[in-house]
Amino acid sequence: MKMTLAKEPTNIIITGVGGQGNVMASRVLAGMLVNAGFIVTIGETFGMSQRGGSVMSHLRVSSTSVLSPQIPQGRADIVIALEPVEALRVLVKYGNPAVAVLAQFPHGLSYGSHNRRV
Repeated sequence: MKMTLAKEPTNIIITGVGGQGNVMASRVLAGMLVNAGFIVTIGETFGMSQRGGSVMSHLRVSSTSVLSPQIPQGRADIVIALEPVEALRVLVKYGNPAVAVLAQFPHGLSYGSHNRRV
């Protein structure tokens, strides 16, 4: 059975800081998507990653064509953040009202209107 994308293309950003495994995560996710039959283009920005600086990977997923590795501003569909502050930084440039965000928050950080704990 051929899988389909909810949106063509689907633009995914994985962001974090050096040493968190961002590059490994992007390659594992890309490999899984390729194995599922999709075309994946990866673009990576390392910056000062060896010193705990920003690291960002762009994954552009398509079922029909190879795309530029750079996601256009305001066009991210999914942001996966290994560092919450990096999620905010990325959303300023690539976010839009429909973007889905998956972020790792420190233990005990509250969220939502009911002040539930993570």
